[in-house]
Amino acid sequence: MKREEVIKFAKDNPVCFLSTVYKNTPYVRTIPVWFADDTGIYFEILSLKELSKHLRFNPQVEVCFISNIDEIDASYEMRLSGKLELITNEQIINEAYRSEPVQDEYLSQERKPNVEVYRLTHGDARLLQLKNQGINEEVIHHTLF
Repeated sequence: MKREEVIKFAKDNPVCFLSTVYKNTPYVRTIPVWFADDTGIYFEILSLKELSKHLRFNPQVEVCFISNIDEIDASYEMRLSGKLELITNEQIINEAYRSEPVQDEYLSQERKPNVEVYRLTHGDARLLQLKNQGINEEVIHHTLF
């Protein structure tokens, strides 16, 4: 699996499960990919969310993407583990803030939450094929990206 294939899988299946560990407790949540390109996979997070606190405490994550969820025996799962990087570029942050309709409710408020953008640029990638109603998993590709 090449880097381009990792990015394409994330773009084609943009809703993923992101897991973190905060003070020895694991957490997982469903989160959309903000965008993905050859520079990495980007996530937009509001500072008032618990996820922000978790990522600042420990940016090491695993992200799970799944294709074809309606037919589990025809599904593939891509798991990426790596360290998320906090983006500090104001232009990217402003673009993220304006890009999502959910932000509209905050635009008129005097005190706005900060938008944080995190990027996964490299890590460990595993592509698995799900079989027998998801009970069995077969690793098809394993690579560093």
